[in-house]
Amino acid sequence: MHTAEDLAKAYVETIYGPANGWGQYCHPTLGRSDYIMLRIFKLVGKDKGNLLIDREMDNYKRRHRQRANG
Repeated sequence: MHTAEDLAKAYVETIYGPANGWGQYCHPTLGRSDYIMLRIFKLVGKDKGNLLIDREMDNYKRRHRQRANG
């Protein structure tokens, strides 16, 4: 079972990755990004889910900014 935090990280990594031939963002084991988001919302509700996603987006951007700056 994945935690909401795990799913938020997977969601963000998925939407910042490449789209498939239909323009959808799909995680290799969790499926489409919208399904991942739905699972997060079912676990913790929409408000907390959005906060977790926002937090993980900030973390993702910070990690990738640090890599780009060496």
